Amino acid sequence: MKSGVLNEYEVKHPPVLYLQVWDNDLITKDDFLGMLELNLSNFTEPCTNRRFCTLTNDFAGIKLPEPLARLHGIAQCRRPPVNLFAKKRVRGWFPLHGQVDQMSKDKRLKEQMRMQTGKIELELEILTEAEASSNPVGTGRNPPNALANPSRPDTSFNPFTNPLKAFHKVLLPVIVKGLIILGISAIIILVIVQFFSNLPMKLLGL
Repeated sequence: MKSGVLNEYEVKHPPVLYLQVWDNDLITKDDFLGMLELNLSNFTEPCTNRRFCTLTNDFAGIKLPEPLARLHGIAQCRRPPVNLFAKKRVRGWFPLHGQVDQMSKDKRLKEQMRMQTGKIELELEILTEAEASSNPVGTGRNPPNALANPSRPDTSFNPFTNPLKAFHKVLLPVIVKGLIILGISAIIILVIVQFFSNLPMKLLGL
């Protein structure tokens, strides 16, 4: 397509989704936990079970030869590809990866290796403009169509902002367990001492 003396070009870029996961520290700076790169038109089908979610060469963001992939702990198994624009909706577990510093063979230089640093459960859905306008959603878990609260363990909270909950959920069970073990141990020791203290009298009575 030409316009005057200038030529106009149309360049199509792959629809790549970049995700980064950071922790939320109250005192220290936030730490990088992992990242994920997904080409929405061609990415590996996610796992339905988190136990089988491992980093593969397709999720690593780069294509490594088999020897290097084994060195980096990246599996070569391949699951079926998914086109989100054709399937419309996908949900499952995806592996997160990051750069991990390791000592090289000469023990003097550090080298960065790409390894799996975690897992994330995602639900991806493609909507048309009309569908998106008729079904608006809020940011995060804000209405409308708010996301459901995640299923987190009872101990998944910040102990600095919830000291009473930290004592009740973390410290109290440890204290109760310690007291039970201490009480049982004291009873066993008392029975043994009582038995051996009465043993000479029983022997003399015989």
